[in-house]
Amino acid sequence: MEVKRLIFWTLTLVIISCQRDVSVGCEGSPGKLCRSIHYIEGKLNKTVDYEYPTGQKVVKINSNKSGVKLSTEELIFSDGLLISRVVNSEGEPEQLKENYTYQEGKLKTFSQYRDGRAIFLERIVEDNLPIAEELRVDGELVYSAQTEYEDQDTVKFITQFYDAFSNLDSIHEFRWYGSQYHITRSNSAGLLLSVEIQFYEDSLLIRRRVTTSSQEFFHYWSYDGKQLESYRVEQNGEEIYFVEYLYP
Repeated sequence: MEVKRLIFWTLTLVIISCQRDVSVGCEGSPGKLCRSIHYIEGKLNKTVDYEYPTGQKVVKINSNKSGVKLSTEELIFSDGLLISRVVNSEGEPEQLKENYTYQEGKLKTFSQYRDGRAIFLERIVEDNLPIAEELRVDGELVYSAQTEYEDQDTVKFITQFYDAFSNLDSIHEFRWYGSQYHITRSNSAGLLLSVEIQFYEDSLLIRRRVTTSSQEFFHYWSYDGKQLESYRVEQNGEEIYFVEYLYP
């Protein structure tokens, strides 16, 4: 039985591998990501090329499987933190603009503007820990949240989300178990909605499992040292998404 399973999975991997195109190399600065190739259900979907005009700016050029440019993203960083993102899509008159601010290294505000619509997220941070947040769209409250920590310890904490009318909507519990990070989501009645487990190795996220009442997703990251090489998503045992990362 075990031999049959091994043969089955070996053949499956061979078939999936054969569906992917041969990777084309790219040029750029040594050690910096220069291209990512994205597949959906084993078929080429798009490529993303990365440029680094300055030490604080990254440009991502998204192209479809035929090589036609879809959009250009400009990301600005400060002290390693993303502070601005602008997306120009081909054929679209409006840009997508995002801005981020931080307090003690934690996200403080997030704003997004596109097609006359404004999204704004604001968090309250105390003692280097986020304790509350609100999300508004065009000035109207969408939800608010409050987070409680066990003795100011980030090993376990609970966030409660409320709708625009201050009704409890959902409860998220976060907890570390060694190198595993567990996130449990329940509705206002305590009914379990999903369980997420993140697995870390040498401080790098290597696997993520999300289970709901009807589906199970697995996310896998592989590295060469600290350098990301690939990312894969499986749904109910079937690969649905794969990204290969290329370096000079």
